[in-house]
Amino acid sequence: MEVPINELPTVRIGTPPKPRVRYTKSLDRAIIAGASALSLAFIYFIASSLYPDFRDIYQDRLKPFGFRYWPNFIAVLVLLVLGYNLFLFRGYKRFWFGISEIVFASGLGWYAVNKAVSGDVSDAIVIFFAALYLIGRGFIDVSSVFQPLRIEQK
Repeated sequence: MEVPINELPTVRIGTPPKPRVRYTKSLDRAIIAGASALSLAFIYFIASSLYPDFRDIYQDRLKPFGFRYWPNFIAVLVLLVLGYNLFLFRGYKRFWFGISEIVFASGLGWYAVNKAVSGDVSDAIVIFFAALYLIGRGFIDVSSVFQPLRIEQK
């Protein structure tokens, strides 16, 4: 009488427990944080030695620059957050991201043509090429999921 293979008794050998490395990780983090603080202090020491009037430079040049361009800094931060969210959207729902790229690029192309008709041709050309790039990327994203649009490279 034969016994099926999946019904044979098996011996399970346990794997040894993993060594605890929590202390090592926290020690590594403390060393990294300390080294970072020490390097920042060293950079401050070098900068203050080379430029003893750094406070005046800050008051005369850097502070007005910050007040003048703070909307630009906020815009860059917003773009980084939105760009990362779009990256996640592309990663999880690539087909729908491609569809939204195609729709947005079509609207952008429409806007470029209207801008060209109104007389601002140089800006319209740049916007139109951006729309072409976006629509091409949209079709690449759609074709990664939708088989009939996929082009095989040989």
